[in-house]
Amino acid sequence: MRGLPKKPADCVRLIAAADLHLGRKVPIPEFLYSDATSPEGAWQRVVDLVVDEEAEVDVLLLAGDIFDKEENVLEAPYCFERGLQRLAAKDKPVIAIAGNHDYRSLQRRHRLFSFPQFYLLGQGGVWETIQLTLGERVICFEGWSFPSSTFVKNPLLTLGPKENSQVTIGLLHGECDGKKESPYAPFTTQELARTGRECWVLGHIHNPEVLCQEPYIFYCGTLQGLDSSEKGPRGVWVIDIDRTGRLHPTFFPIAGAIWMEVIVNITGVDIDDYEVRLQQELTKDIPLWEGLGSVAIEVIWQGKTHDMNVAVKRIQEIQGMYLSLNKNGSLLECMVHTCKIDIRPEIDLLLLSNEKTIVGLLANQLLLLEQSVGGESRSLLFKLREFLEQAWQRYPYFMQQVDDHVLKQELISKGYQILAELLEQQEKIES
Repeated sequence: MRGLPKKPADCVRLIAAADLHLGRKVPIPEFLYSDATSPEGAWQRVVDLVVDEEAEVDVLLLAGDIFDKEENVLEAPYCFERGLQRLAAKDKPVIAIAGNHDYRSLQRRHRLFSFPQFYLLGQGGVWETIQLTLGERVICFEGWSFPSSTFVKNPLLTLGPKENSQVTIGLLHGECDGKKESPYAPFTTQELARTGRECWVLGHIHNPEVLCQEPYIFYCGTLQGLDSSEKGPRGVWVIDIDRTGRLHPTFFPIAGAIWMEVIVNITGVDIDDYEVRLQQELTKDIPLWEGLGSVAIEVIWQGKTHDMNVAVKRIQEIQGMYLSLNKNGSLLECMVHTCKIDIRPEIDLLLLSNEKTIVGLLANQLLLLEQSVGGESRSLLFKLREFLEQAWQRYPYFMQQVDDHVLKQELISKGYQILAELLEQQEKIES
């Protein structure tokens, strides 16, 4: 794995990460799974970065959910402790807080750790501050840990005012700018900005995201995508603090495997060339960094085709396919994990809607959905949602939140596939 860029002169360097979820089994396709693609492998890569002498990292920050659920953490503490041993051998301080997943396990293990430079801040839901002298600089770190698996109050209500002129970095795990009644320590970006701290390192939301530039407020995201919803690069944040106290943050990807979404337009493409078209899009869109070896792909197929049924069958054959992709001299093992079909037959829907047949009825319903015409469109979605809720009551494991837009697009896509089948049957009868 490549190292960090050279640290600028007279800077303090921090690495920030969150939501490691050590102990969780990542549901990545078995063909792509290895130690490098696990949360434990990602943790070891973080340690590699911090102990690298050329990187000159001063402190590692961990913003909660280091461990996964209690039942998943039998081996995780030992993996974490091995990393702490390597960090302690290089005299690297680690500052952490507990999240909603590891509030009990991390605080319990902390009492057993014998690492004087491992600081678990804010135990019991009480804000805690420490100061570290790093070179000739003093940096303050403040943190709050979950006292239980849920916390409905805003933790910032008990945070006091900033009491010194030093750069202060806050660590907090919880839901920012979400529902006020969230059970996961709700707060807002505006409230964080008003605290006077120079930076907030956040955990809980798994997508890396910058919420505010000044003060710098960001979610770290996960080190390794934990399921197919966590697409794109994953890694750590490198924060260089110069002599003036100005922060220079950079996202640094380290994931050994990623999920990604690719859109492939098949308009004008021969059915036998779908795989070639997919590889072209992958070569163009796929991110690349040293250490990335595996990619699980969700393909969204769009465009128009003169033979929809044949096109759908070909796409279904591609789902589950393994591809070896060479990009800039690096070999990536890819798997088509999911195919979403959003293609359309080359037909005149308006003309078909005038027919007094089942084909005409379906064409008319598709027009209503696509144009979102009044109550009839809403009625169709309402009926589908009723049907899904009944199914979910029987099979709650498969229950998921789906908004109306996604539901409508899925309904339209399936409607076109059925329409194409009806037209094919009609053509056979007439011939």
